[in-house]
Amino acid sequence: MAYHLTIRDLLACNVARSPHATALIAPEQDLTLSFRELEARAHALAGFLSDHKVGPGDRVAFFLTDAVELPITIFACALIGAIFVPINFRLSVDELAYILNDCTPRALIFDREGALTVERAQEKFPPLDAVLYTGTDELSFAQSFGDITKAGPKLLDELDIAQDSAACILYTSGTTGHPKGVVHTHYSFIESARAWTHAAGLTTLSVSLALGPLCHVGGLLANFMPTFYMGGSNVIQKNFDPTTIFGWLAKYEIDVMWATPTHINMMVSAAGNDPPGVSNLKAIQYSGAPIHLELLNKVRGVFGEANLINAYGMTELVGVSCVYPAEHDDHLGSVGRPLPGNFVKLVDPMSTDQPKTVKRGQDGMIMVRSPCLMKEYWNLPDKTREVVKGGWYATGDLGRMDEDGYIYFLEREDDMIISGGENIYPLEVENAIFEHQKV
Repeated sequence: MAYHLTIRDLLACNVARSPHATALIAPEQDLTLSFRELEARAHALAGFLSDHKVGPGDRVAFFLTDAVELPITIFACALIGAIFVPINFRLSVDELAYILNDCTPRALIFDREGALTVERAQEKFPPLDAVLYTGTDELSFAQSFGDITKAGPKLLDELDIAQDSAACILYTSGTTGHPKGVVHTHYSFIESARAWTHAAGLTTLSVSLALGPLCHVGGLLANFMPTFYMGGSNVIQKNFDPTTIFGWLAKYEIDVMWATPTHINMMVSAAGNDPPGVSNLKAIQYSGAPIHLELLNKVRGVFGEANLINAYGMTELVGVSCVYPAEHDDHLGSVGRPLPGNFVKLVDPMSTDQPKTVKRGQDGMIMVRSPCLMKEYWNLPDKTREVVKGGWYATGDLGRMDEDGYIYFLEREDDMIISGGENIYPLEVENAIFEHQKV
């Protein structure tokens, strides 16, 4: 019978291949874990959760800044078939309560930074079977995550976990109302991670750092998990500080970094003369916005000929397209061509029932068919049907594809302005302002 990879297998494969190799480096926690040590902690947590009624299909929410507890929880959930739910640690009391009421977890894990928010939100969501706290002090309403995960691994029942079973729920930013829970299966999660291994040039020797939070898809599925998939090492950042990051590039010999253009701009601004560690960096993945020519020149001045990879995706579909390093500077502003296995077409946004494909060079709404696509929106079947039609996902993003197949993101469909019969894209206005010599 064919062997179908699930998230728990990623950890098991790395333990079988290189048990003593470094899996996680957390400088701010002064902690390094090998794959075997990570496995032991994940098994201990999985056993605890199982003892507290958490099983296949149940949700485990974590409200954490980036730390080793996050991947420990991910793999603990995978071991018992539970669904992990990373929640943005910047959310307010009401926002946290909304998500917990929506996904109804059996367990919640939080850190010191989120303790006050959780305490204030308790009366706004139903009681939980397990509440775990990662801080070193004691809280009356939570058990110690550290004590549980250091207690030693527990023997777990061998579960048959299907590739198409739900693995995680990632919540959207909620810019148009309440956030939606995006359900990814083991298959789409792993395919999303696999999609970026080649583009970023990852190997078992890679040391990666995601500058964005791992509760979002960019850092988690474009950098952290692809590195883990390959058996490389991940450096976990809790708080972003450009000067500190340059020191880490040198100390840990980081060779692949994921960032937003804002992170990159802050780093080149703080670089000074001869910043440490830049010679180690082989690749910078970025997404969220294009890099302008002025910033590109600054990046080249600091990071030399480090490969730049501009990526396009969203919570529902992490890997759509990218600009590979060899073509990056010649296609500045493009989000590249579809990744292998993906199909992209642009359609008339007004033809909703039967989307009509537009010609290359014309503006249209981007639709994608991909193995990285989500399964559904959590508890929102009507919303799912609105955006997934015949296996194609309607992104709601307006773009343009040139004759060579390069995609240019223009704007969210909801943000477009129509004036005098002309389409005006706020992003293009912003770009024009940014590039003006007096700005």
